[in-house]
Amino acid sequence: MTAGRLRLAGAVPLTLLVLSFLIGSGHGAEGDSSPFWRWKGHWVFLPKPMTSDDDIRSIDGIGNNEYDQLYGCAGYTLLRVCPDDYGDGDYTMAGADRKSPREISNLVCAQTSSVENEVDASDFVWQWGQFLDHDIDLTPLAYPAETAFIPVPKGDPWFDPSNSGTVVIPFERSAYAASSSPRQQINEITSFIDASNVYGSDETRALALRTLDGTGRLKTSAGDLLPWNTAGLPNAPGPSASFFLAGDVRANEQVALTALHTLFVREHNRLADYFRTNHPDLTGDEIYESARRIVGAEMQGFQRADGLPVVPDGGTLVVIGDALRNAPAGYGTNAGFFLYLGSQLPPAVGGATAVLPVTTAAEMDGTFVNYEGRVQRFHQALRAPGVARPAWMALSRLLERCGAGETVLEVRAAFSAVAAGTAALEGLSWQGLGLRGELLSEAGEPAIAAE
Repeated sequence: MTAGRLRLAGAVPLTLLVLSFLIGSGHGAEGDSSPFWRWKGHWVFLPKPMTSDDDIRSIDGIGNNEYDQLYGCAGYTLLRVCPDDYGDGDYTMAGADRKSPREISNLVCAQTSSVENEVDASDFVWQWGQFLDHDIDLTPLAYPAETAFIPVPKGDPWFDPSNSGTVVIPFERSAYAASSSPRQQINEITSFIDASNVYGSDETRALALRTLDGTGRLKTSAGDLLPWNTAGLPNAPGPSASFFLAGDVRANEQVALTALHTLFVREHNRLADYFRTNHPDLTGDEIYESARRIVGAEMQGFQRADGLPVVPDGGTLVVIGDALRNAPAGYGTNAGFFLYLGSQLPPAVGGATAVLPVTTAAEMDGTFVNYEGRVQRFHQALRAPGVARPAWMALSRLLERCGAGETVLEVRAAFSAVAAGTAALEGLSWQGLGLRGELLSEAGEPAIAAE
């Protein structure tokens, strides 16, 4: 393909959206039909309500995948990323000759003092991870119960201080699809990043969380906190009304997790209030679904586009786009190999092993999808300075350096070829990178020599 036929993949850059709006609709103002308005010299995105033509994501995930209507829905079996390893090849637990989980935990976590994070990552890293995990998977317990108690090492300072050697940690095996052989475990919630931990994965829970008073809001309790489980729905640690109710049953596990649940309920209600004020013709259901769609997108955006990965010593890092814009100087200097493809040179780029300058959208001909979902053509407005090249050209040069042979001119194919031909960049993909950095390996010598 040529640069003239290059189509931008992934998320549409904000600058293009603003440009298309200015050309097609004129300057936006608060209250008009456009998604942008100008405030203190900045273009600000205004959320748009759903329309009758918009698809509404089902609560239980059914129909979210157009090729398999049940794929990823609540109650679907979990996907395996490695082969099963049952003791008998079918369902019995393996590992009778291995150390117990508690003994391994004691060995891994043994420390005499606080250990600071090597890359200065805050506790929010693991807290967001837990919150996100509770949006994509929950394995229920088998019924009837199948116990598999965990033996505690004799003299364990926490569980067996009396040195009895008879203490065990209660443990039960997971539920599984009855017809599966070997066993395949069940996911009780939707497997998509769809904010199911805010809204629930079944209609009963979803309705119990709503005020259903025409406002589109979610219920709260005194102090704008999560609502109490007055309906006695399934919850952890139990259905008591003395525990909070959220989209996921695990919201009461610890206070930081509960705080994140509270934050997202407040975000939904903030959006619902906005829609009710600015679009008084909307019904309560339309307000609810409009806010729910944005909250789900926010969770996806936080996970996929915001921030840069934490890089362990010796790791391989690839960053494309403007993700380095707010990164501190010195970011990525501990990586074994750090590749940057972008149109700007922020301070953090000084730590890159190799820099491939690429052009901005204004320096190319091509097409993009506007906020209405229509494909529009754009023409080169600026001439690329210096050695900047379109992304496909920069990737083709990278392929040549990798010794991959035939030059690939299509952007996505180029990424795939780089990944296939270079051990250090295994797993590299255009879709996976988007506008953020991606950690491609924990450590290891890169197979690319930087110029």
